[in-house]
Amino acid sequence: MLKDTIYATYKKEYKKDLIKLHKIAFSALGEKEYDTLLQAFQDTLDTSNGIIALDDKEILGFQLFEELEKNSARKEYLERKLYWAQHPECENHLKEYYQKLANQVRGKVIIEYFKNQFTTKNFAINNKDLYIDTIVIHPEYRKKGIGRKLIEQLLESKLNASSLYVDCLQDSGTETLYSIVGFKPIIRLGPTHISGHSSLMMGSLRKK
Repeated sequence: MLKDTIYATYKKEYKKDLIKLHKIAFSALGEKEYDTLLQAFQDTLDTSNGIIALDDKEILGFQLFEELEKNSARKEYLERKLYWAQHPECENHLKEYYQKLANQVRGKVIIEYFKNQFTTKNFAINNKDLYIDTIVIHPEYRKKGIGRKLIEQLLESKLNASSLYVDCLQDSGTETLYSIVGFKPIIRLGPTHISGHSSLMMGSLRKK
């Protein structure tokens, strides 16, 4: 981990710097695919909280998150995926839905279930819970512990959330990162993106 890195709360004054870093991090995407991603990211910047990692010269990485009580659509989306994870008997309906997506993006239908506390039928999402929308690390500073520290800062924060959730895109490397800090897999579904990739919903219970 870089010794001189400072972790601070995201403020709107950093917005331009975060957009610049976002473009660098996703430079491998095609122009059309990135424009769609950028629009969603800019909307997220206006409504989310966050933690940034910086030194005296530049922002090295950042993480954005939102409180579910302030985004009912996001909460409903997560509750729907959690329901599917807890009810594998609905798999035929899921296959039918994702086959339509697969036909559109030429992706492969993927449905994978897991067994843990999140997938028991009595577990529910709380209004105070958090959703991690984005985590971005500058390419030159990856694999130096910054991503892990950003997540740990959120897990150790004084927010009232009992659980945190995140969607990890296939082959993005984030699945491994979140697993290291204790996130558990909930359900893997695909294709869910323009690229045809699958996405893994993960969750973490905060220590009380």
